[in-house]
Amino acid sequence: MKEILREVSCYQEMGRVKVKDGNNQTGSMVRPKLPILRNVSLAYSLAPKIKLSVTALLDTGNDITIVNPQTVKRLEREIKRQVESEAVKADFPLVLPVERRIEYYEENNKLDPFQPAYDLAFFFTDADGYSSPYGFIAPEEWNFENIDMWLGLDVFSKLVVTFDGVRQLVTIADPNKS
Repeated sequence: MKEILREVSCYQEMGRVKVKDGNNQTGSMVRPKLPILRNVSLAYSLAPKIKLSVTALLDTGNDITIVNPQTVKRLEREIKRQVESEAVKADFPLVLPVERRIEYYEENNKLDPFQPAYDLAFFFTDADGYSSPYGFIAPEEWNFENIDMWLGLDVFSKLVVTFDGVRQLVTIADPNKS
């Protein structure tokens, strides 16, 4: 088993949550810190050498990985920039094609429940990339500031992930690599 990330300190406070106590008094509490990876990358599966640096929330409650639609547009711009500068030969589309549309469950979703999914790959390191058989969903609405993507079980199911909440560390290993 190959360790990809070892004891990475990545827990981050994400603000406060409103609460009501037993007397119906409104207040707030600090949300639990969440594991957010920085200095990781996203790429189009057909052009894995063109990577975009992203922040990724590790979300074991998400079945399919979701990506901020603005991040998809940033990746398209980076691909186009590198092709125009002739750093990369374009044998792939410069506009990311929607591979499929997947029903995306979000509470109070008034938009089309079928959201676009793209053939993207997530990289922990330059050599350790992971994709999803579903594609990564880019929902039309994105309400998560400072987060480019939420990694879901479609990626985690290929890995051994250890969350140490007490020390606020994450270790990720790939059982299929040595």
